[in-house]
Amino acid sequence: MNAMKDLRKKMFRGYIPLAVLVVCLFVLGMCSQSKKERLEKEKKAAGKEVVHPVNVVIMEMKPREVKDQLSLPGTLAPFLTLVVSSETSGMILDKQVNVGDPVRKGQVLATIDGSKYKNAYNSARATYDNALSSKKRLESLYRSEITNKTELDAVTAQMENAMAAMKIAAIDLEKTVIKAPDSGIANRVHVEKGQFTDVGKPVVEIIRINPIKVNVGIPESDIHAVKDLKWFDVTVDALKGKTFRAERHSLSRTTSSLARVYDMELTLANPSGELLPDMFVRVNIVKKKLPGAFAVPLYAILSMGEKKFVVVAETSVQGKTDAPRDTASVREIETGVQDGWMVEVIKGLKTGDAVITVGQRSVSDGQKINVIRTQDEQEKLLR
Repeated sequence: MNAMKDLRKKMFRGYIPLAVLVVCLFVLGMCSQSKKERLEKEKKAAGKEVVHPVNVVIMEMKPREVKDQLSLPGTLAPFLTLVVSSETSGMILDKQVNVGDPVRKGQVLATIDGSKYKNAYNSARATYDNALSSKKRLESLYRSEITNKTELDAVTAQMENAMAAMKIAAIDLEKTVIKAPDSGIANRVHVEKGQFTDVGKPVVEIIRINPIKVNVGIPESDIHAVKDLKWFDVTVDALKGKTFRAERHSLSRTTSSLARVYDMELTLANPSGELLPDMFVRVNIVKKKLPGAFAVPLYAILSMGEKKFVVVAETSVQGKTDAPRDTASVREIETGVQDGWMVEVIKGLKTGDAVITVGQRSVSDGQKINVIRTQDEQEKLLR
């Protein structure tokens, strides 16, 4: 019996430290939880204290003209290209034009050795002179009734044949001097002095680049929008984006490729010669003008699925039109055509609205903002 009491006393003494440990852990847990809650509250309080208005740039909405236009790639080409070929054969005695030289109509480009053609002409001329003398003699005899009409007719035919042969020889001789059929610039010279050429061989390529031609393909979907247009703006990248005014020259009635585009040619004045063939250009075609429209920069628009939004700067003071715009308001819009960097807004904005163009991605609906600048010209915003 005493042994059992001693055992119970020992077990009780062993539970005391354990109970004390449990109580201590509970107290520590409560203290830790209280400290954690206190830190969370302090953190939230601190977070509220450091929220500052977001700096933004706005654009005030005013009615403006928006153009429904497209920009198509094109290339420059000579307005006229002439390949002057040799009409006879022989050795080149002289070349009187080099690549890049201006050429006048009728100017001598090259000369071919015409010795054999000169001899042929002299022979034909002698035959003609002899036949002409015979004809004159027989005409005198015929008037004196010494000869008959048959002999006169025969010698007349010989004279006419000799005259025809002489003219052909003269033409062949003339062909040895190659002349420019029109004015322009010598783009290529295919012969050199001492070189042999033959009939049909190219001698000089002449191009005319004032005016110069613009070749551009019009998509099938836009052909009806441009068929009645006469003037187009042409931008040349090689000249730092310089823009020229071009006039329509022709528009094909059939497509020329599997891409289903119609070939259009424009003419462009080029008195200074700064425009050169094969330069890349962009042809700006205005299909329709929309006066009194609202437009915002493309990058000011936010998208969520198929919906589009802008962030508008509004005042938090109701009833005061002169109060500062200090609150962001997300507004859904509907867009129309795109005119360069600007996009037409057909629903969702009105005159006087201030669309945030810089900082709109850093704010949420109802958040405080600080307008640091107001711009109403897209060109200034891009600087």
